Amino acid sequence: MKVGILGAGAYGTALGEVAKKAGNTINYYDPLKGFNDLNAILSESESLILCTPAMVLSSLIPNLPKDKLSVIASKGFLSTQPFKNFKNRIIISGPGFAADIKAGKKTKLTATNQKIEQVLGSNQFIYEYSNDEQGILMCGALKNVYAILAGYLNLEPETPSWQKYINEASREIQALLSLNSANPETFNLSCGIDDLKLTCGPSSRNYQYGQALRKDKKAKSTKTVEGLTTLKEINKGKIKIPERVVYLNKTIEITKEALC
Repeated sequence: MKVGILGAGAYGTALGEVAKKAGNTINYYDPLKGFNDLNAILSESESLILCTPAMVLSSLIPNLPKDKLSVIASKGFLSTQPFKNFKNRIIISGPGFAADIKAGKKTKLTATNQKIEQVLGSNQFIYEYSNDEQGILMCGALKNVYAILAGYLNLEPETPSWQKYINEASREIQALLSLNSANPETFNLSCGIDDLKLTCGPSSRNYQYGQALRKDKKAKSTKTVEGLTTLKEINKGKIKIPERVVYLNKTIEITKEALC
């Protein structure tokens, strides 16, 4: 199968290597790096993997074919609405840093359709399936938000204070899912609790950004911090917020100046 990958960053190229090992032919497009011609890749590809930053993907969506098999791997969307016209879509999410995937580490992913095995194979990725598209997307977006606060609080993974934070953050995320037409049980899959734990640690860009905010409330990042994109959407009222979400409200507070 000819697979077009939108996003030639670390994550996109990691997924590309997995797809290539599964017997597919890979072509990359990256608007941030000037990789190849978008129209050529769209016309030549039988399927697409969408893994640019969420903000970039939002601008590309109007120009993408809606009938091709499309794997939505970008994390940062709080709703399925942007993808409503994609007739043959698969949403995937789960814990896995690009470096680990490139190193061949076995990784569990949550996916919405078994067709994912045609694109990424079944050797390196272990799949669990769910039809809760909204829940999978929300888990992938919200874990980045909570990772920012974990970094700001300088929590060390596997310590009692970190575990307490994970427990409370988990309850908040499940409440957010429940209030926004998603299944709170989806959080118990790899796209939820496993990804939250991985991201709330020092290898995560969002966690590192939280540490930077601790020193400077107006800190900017030269790298993509998807949690900030999600917070902008939350601040616009894109999702319903429960009355008691202490950690989410704290994250909104500490990022206020940075988002101005």
